[in-house]
Amino acid sequence: MSAGEPVELGWEVGSVINLAAQQNAVRVLGDVRIRNAGSGALEGARLRVTSSPGFFRPLEVDVDEVPAGGSCTVGTHALRMDPGILRDLTERIRGEVVVELVGSDGTPAFEERREVEVLAPNEWAGVRGLPELLAAFVLPNTPQLAGVLRTASERLAAHTGSGGLDGYQSRSPERVQAIARSLYEAVASLELHYINPPASFETTGQKIRLPAEILTARLGTCLDLTVLLAALLEQAGLHPILVLVEGHAYPGVWLVDRPLQTPATDDAAHLRNRVRAGELVVFDSSAVANGVPWDDAVTSATASLAQDTLQFAVDVRAARLHRILPLQLVSPTASPEERAVEPEQPLEPASYAPNAAEPPLSSTPQGRLERWKARLLDLSLRNKLVAFRDNKRSIPLAHVDGAGLEDALAAGRTLIVSARAAFLDANDPRDPTSHALLSGEQPLEAFHLEQQQSGRVFSTLPEREFDKRASELFLVNRLALGESGAVTLYLTVGMLHWYEREDSAMLRKAPLLLVPVSLSRRGNGLYAIESADDETRVNVTLLKKLKDDYDAHLPDIDILPTDASGVDVAAILRAFAGLAAGFPRWEVTGECTVSQLEFTKFLMWLDLEAKTERILKNPVVAHIFEGGGESFPMATGFPDPQGLDGS
Repeated sequence: MSAGEPVELGWEVGSVINLAAQQNAVRVLGDVRIRNAGSGALEGARLRVTSSPGFFRPLEVDVDEVPAGGSCTVGTHALRMDPGILRDLTERIRGEVVVELVGSDGTPAFEERREVEVLAPNEWAGVRGLPELLAAFVLPNTPQLAGVLRTASERLAAHTGSGGLDGYQSRSPERVQAIARSLYEAVASLELHYINPPASFETTGQKIRLPAEILTARLGTCLDLTVLLAALLEQAGLHPILVLVEGHAYPGVWLVDRPLQTPATDDAAHLRNRVRAGELVVFDSSAVANGVPWDDAVTSATASLAQDTLQFAVDVRAARLHRILPLQLVSPTASPEERAVEPEQPLEPASYAPNAAEPPLSSTPQGRLERWKARLLDLSLRNKLVAFRDNKRSIPLAHVDGAGLEDALAAGRTLIVSARAAFLDANDPRDPTSHALLSGEQPLEAFHLEQQQSGRVFSTLPEREFDKRASELFLVNRLALGESGAVTLYLTVGMLHWYEREDSAMLRKAPLLLVPVSLSRRGNGLYAIESADDETRVNVTLLKKLKDDYDAHLPDIDILPTDASGVDVAAILRAFAGLAAGFPRWEVTGECTVSQLEFTKFLMWLDLEAKTERILKNPVVAHIFEGGGESFPMATGFPDPQGLDGS
């Protein structure tokens, strides 16, 4: 090979490099593709990779002969970053990666340079690198944490009678939350000072004050405090997560020993499902520096998670399983290269799809009856119980507490329903976000909850649309009661947001709990709902759909759980949330509506379901199922016509 021969190099290098990437074996430079665009063969060449400053150790690889017009790929897996240089940096610097093609005589024949940012060892790269590398900055073995852990143990003993920071040994979510609370209160007792993070840190990254520095300087940003609290949780044997939303970060902890399968996720719906199911609690890290009680910190972070501003969350336990280990900021005796382990490939997400095949036709009477019953349940997307549609026969309610509504109706209270409230709307000069920052509460939720407690709820609909729909529902409900006496109007509590397939774009909704109600006019655009003379039911049509198409079961929901005021709505929503957590993007929400739902065939199905055993014992029914088309056997034969007159 000689200089001047036309050669093309194709290669990619990461835009940022740091110590966390080096220690966790992140491959920064991909393989190099060499294309020989010349007229002669490329022989005796070597590929050389260097850097400035020397954060890469020089790499030289022999290149196989490349014929004219041909190409080859040269692997760079042997390339190693220099941990000494990366560990000694105090600020980020601009560096260069140089890829050269060297002739057999050692003369460079072709060269390309690319700029990279080399970060300080305590600097996280944000989404420009691997987001899950944030877990490397969680340092549970920091010696300075010992004092905080002792304080937490003392507080835990005061709260529960036992000061053991015993992780998940108790198998009690309440115990886990008590441990997390004691750690939060121990950090709060340090009287740390909060400082604002840099703009857009969740995407561009930032320098992170590690636990020792926070405890010495007594200050930190939300991300600094999040990493500190996560380190304490991990040292206490718990599994923390790091939640990053737009402009903010806060930690969470799994209340059950069931972390995510992958180190990072942007599926906010899944996290909200796990919170609702009682398997995860999130809490505001900045609140720990402001003397905010634990319960308020939990409320604040939970409300933030509901805002759909999630950038991503990092599961520290899943990251550890994928060999993303805590940073070694002090050079160990063994070289970091020897200790670095290639990260395991992320686990494949569990795939799911509706069962495509029809179940085989059963030849037993029980099987035939089950088939008949299934025909009474419309499991198609035409059914509002499976795919709910907001139409003229439904009224969505705004910011209501579904459990509180069910309790009030069960207690015989009347609730007044009206159009959308004129509170913090477009005509109100106040800003809900500013109000929330100043008051520490979510103003719309607080307003509607207070109104609900006084017996009034509001729709999300403007006045004209509300009047039209409420009038339609009132007339339809009155007609149905007059003609058949059947209840067709329901308060639906909770919604399952679901998708037919993992790659489906269309969101489907299905109501979860159905509370029978009646609707009456009160004048001045007001309507009243009261409990109707029927029982509250779970959406069994949805349960059948989930069982048949997705093999998803809720075995403990056949008999509705109750509380002191009626049905235990929270327990039902938790059960559905636990089921939804097994499917990507599925989510349970607290949405409530007043809607007309048809149950004619459902009542027939319910009757068959309750009386299956008795029905199958009936000889006529048994013959229909088992007779195979033969006539019904008679107990006695036909009488002799000749003897009829005589008898």
